[in-house]
Amino acid sequence: MESDHEMQRILALETRLSTIEQQQRAVSKRDAMQFIVSLIVIAATLFGVAGLVSWQNAQLIGSLEKRIDALDRRIEQSEQNTNAHMTQLEQNMNARMEDLRRDLTARFDDLKQIVLSQKK
Repeated sequence: MESDHEMQRILALETRLSTIEQQQRAVSKRDAMQFIVSLIVIAATLFGVAGLVSWQNAQLIGSLEKRIDALDRRIEQSEQNTNAHMTQLEQNMNARMEDLRRDLTARFDDLKQIVLSQKK
């Protein structure tokens, strides 16, 4: 039973690590897109169309920021859901273990009474 609990905790940690890695990939993609957008802005400025490209850059960055914010919220919600689920699983397991302990104690007491009655 203890190893099941540990396996569940390991699984939860692996899930959380996966979520964090996904977030890091999203941030890396955002950084790459910001770099590309910056290069486009520099090139456009050199060719005299800085105004248009700046507007497009702002639109792209705004769109990317909205997407990143949405991903951040989803990751945070996922972590909260995972934590709540793990807490519930732990509570359920603790309740089951307590029920099992009570059942085994009762059985032991019954057997003890049988043995004592047979000795008399």
